[in-house]
Amino acid sequence: GKAFVLPAAYKARYRRAMSRSCKNHPNSFCYVCGELTFKSQRKHLTPLVKKSYALYFGCIISDQDKSWAPHIACKSCCSNMTSWLKGSRHMPFAIPIVWIEPKDQSTDCYFCFTDIPGITSHSRYIVVYPNLPSAIRPVPHSSELPIPRLPETWSLDDNVPVSFVVEEAENDQEPMYADVQASPMTHLISQSDLNDLVRDLNLSKTL
Repeated sequence: GKAFVLPAAYKARYRRAMSRSCKNHPNSFCYVCGELTFKSQRKHLTPLVKKSYALYFGCIISDQDKSWAPHIACKSCCSNMTSWLKGSRHMPFAIPIVWIEPKDQSTDCYFCFTDIPGITSHSRYIVVYPNLPSAIRPVPHSSELPIPRLPETWSLDDNVPVSFVVEEAENDQEPMYADVQASPMTHLISQSDLNDLVRDLNLSKTL
């Protein structure tokens, strides 16, 4: 007989339900490094942060219309990326955490598998983060993955004035909370490129 196809509206409702029933909220984790991020350390994914991310890692921040990806970054990642644009500091890894839509919540949910109840800012270093098909952990810099060279010239979108960039860098000090609204963006890395990257780096997609 004809296969039953779940309507798109019900799929969207199911995904929202998955997010609501996760053990931990996605915005409790940094989009860049995937680590636990307390409210006082959460930052907006501003145009400057997005540009720094794109130039450093060679891909853009995406999935901001999805419930299964964080919509914030930690203060440390934001500071390191934007400082790199000024010629100082750099990220500790060459490839950020890669977020992919989870297959199911029972075996492939980063936010459920990361145990953080009772963790404080002083004990956050003991958190053990899983490496899952839906959340492939960052890859450190190495001789094969060196620190990227700072571009000679760069700019934000042509519609964003330079004064806005300066003001953002100086005034982006307010903590970011979970009720984030962001615009959807398309990732530059295709699935085939991601598969090649995982294979070349000997990363397991089934951990």
